Amino acid sequence: MDSYFASPERSDKNKINEELGLISEHSLINELMKIIDGLFAVLDENRQILAVNDSVLKKLNINNIESILGARLGEAIKCVYSKVMPCGCGTSKKCASCGAAISIAAVLSKNEVSENDCFIKRNDSEQLDDLYFKIKAAPLHISKEKFVLLFLQDYT
Repeated sequence: MDSYFASPERSDKNKINEELGLISEHSLINELMKIIDGLFAVLDENRQILAVNDSVLKKLNINNIESILGARLGEAIKCVYSKVMPCGCGTSKKCASCGAAISIAAVLSKNEVSENDCFIKRNDSEQLDDLYFKIKAAPLHISKEKFVLLFLQDYT
């Protein structure tokens, strides 16, 4: 079994680059990147990161966005459960109770806004602090592609 919860499918590098082109040219995404003070990300239909605002980079202490492009949220945040299954974030048994995974899956399957609380247990070997977010996910369609707008309110 590749997944206990969300789809194990991933977009390849060519697909990611194509999607990056679509969202980088979209005026709504560009404006949201500028005006949202909180944590904001854009995911593709396979839950992979295409864009994040500066607040996300600062919170995660990431210097280069390239290091998380194409990763899933739990992988970028270093959730301990993102490495349990070979297909990564969203596919372990624990992911079925993750507020982020639930909200993102709801957007992708029902095409409606979803909101949940999310507690992220982070990689113990790196002694990272756990994270607690309120997650709000919303669908966005550009051309024939489906994207997830992800808003995270940090409670840590």
